[in-house]
Amino acid sequence: MNQFIEENIGTMHIDTLSHEVHLELINRSQSQNRMMDEFDTMNPSVVREHISSHTLNPVVRMGIMLRGLLDLDDKMKNDLHKLDAQGQSLGLDPKMIEAYLRLQTQVMNLYKCDPSRMMFKNPLNGSSQQ
Repeated sequence: MNQFIEENIGTMHIDTLSHEVHLELINRSQSQNRMMDEFDTMNPSVVREHISSHTLNPVVRMGIMLRGLLDLDDKMKNDLHKLDAQGQSLGLDPKMIEAYLRLQTQVMNLYKCDPSRMMFKNPLNGSSQQ
């Protein structure tokens, strides 16, 4: 499962990824003809929480962080203009533009990171040490 999560965190939204992991856990327990335990029956939101909060794999952590920054990017774009009481634009807000540009720098710095050189990556084969 760890490899699947690592390989897909950059191409799937965390909700979709969590749903796929949930389905795979059910399929595995059924194919092994055994009783499903609590781990196997975690619903997708619990799987999402587990991936988001408990994973130390740098590829997964960076994917989650990047997704969060990009979500914030979308929200900040709407707040770049100062608005009057009627909602009309009074022009660009210099403080928001400055914050937005700092966010862009953080996004670009995250893209430049090499997760294979970070803790919890196996230097011999690149796999996770979770």
